[in-house]
Amino acid sequence: MSESLPLEILILIIRKLPPQPPHIPIALPATDVLTKTFIALSLTNTAFHAIAIDYLYKYCLFIDKPWRLTALLRSLGTLQNLKSGISRQGVSPANITSLVLKPYHNGTIADRRIAEEINALFTILAPNLKRLVIDMELRSLYPEDDDEGIRPILRMAFEKLTAIEVFCSTRDELFLNLHWPLHPEPPVWSYWKNLTTLALYNVDMENFMPYVKVMDSIKTLVLTNADSIDDLHERWNGEFHGYTGYEICPTRPSTVAAMRELLKDEQHLEIIIVNNHDYQDFLDEALGTSRYLTTSFVDVPMPPNVHYPEALQEWTRNLIISGIPLEMVERVNVQDLRWLDWGD
Repeated sequence: MSESLPLEILILIIRKLPPQPPHIPIALPATDVLTKTFIALSLTNTAFHAIAIDYLYKYCLFIDKPWRLTALLRSLGTLQNLKSGISRQGVSPANITSLVLKPYHNGTIADRRIAEEINALFTILAPNLKRLVIDMELRSLYPEDDDEGIRPILRMAFEKLTAIEVFCSTRDELFLNLHWPLHPEPPVWSYWKNLTTLALYNVDMENFMPYVKVMDSIKTLVLTNADSIDDLHERWNGEFHGYTGYEICPTRPSTVAAMRELLKDEQHLEIIIVNNHDYQDFLDEALGTSRYLTTSFVDVPMPPNVHYPEALQEWTRNLIISGIPLEMVERVNVQDLRWLDWGD
């Protein structure tokens, strides 16, 4: 006669399955073995179902297809159904704190239905969503070409995310301007007062730092293929702190650790510059540690036959998704983060 473990023991084992510190991924894709395990457990019996469903919403919201976005909204139900705080699947939106969102697959955001679904989703998740990675071509539809009013819907949606602490925009600087280039609005992320980590692509530093200055919680910027970065220390230490007698020390883990301890009660910003080795020649004045700013450089090798910007974009995206603490970035194997399986 076959023997099986008691149900209570099996449940204890299941509760050990989710990702554990020191790094918890923002979301696991559909192809990940843990995602598949949670799906299988949700179909096994009633006792496992509730736990597995909770884990799927908590650890596996990897929305990389338009139909996944629609399905997620359907599973959460309408706002009227959520007045009790419980979704149709028995999950509280308060437990959903992390999301990876790539709902477009044709290279453009010119789809009003998807924009409206994003707005509906953020309306539900905004009070509790703390970590978000988006992979959306926001520069694919400029304001002057937006005949369907898609950009205002998206801007309104992102403005709701007041609880965000970690954010990554893979393809751009979170380009949600409605009147660009004349009378540009403040970047949406500047309204997120809890934001500690911000990762953006191709930021123009000329107009960027004044908005960073007013972010009381910001600690780390990850800037991929940024423009006008050669005078970062002068711009940050002098213009914004009135401190011009700074010295720049080479960025080494020991130096950064000592600086963190020395300045733990002051606003100290860390900037991680992501590019390839050909770019490092332009960084002599940008790299190092000074009183209010630490800058370091991550060299991302370019794979053969891969488009240069896309390789950088996807590496940074995967770094943030991985949940690896950014103070460990100098020890990250760049090969391990180059690609991430997006599922099927």
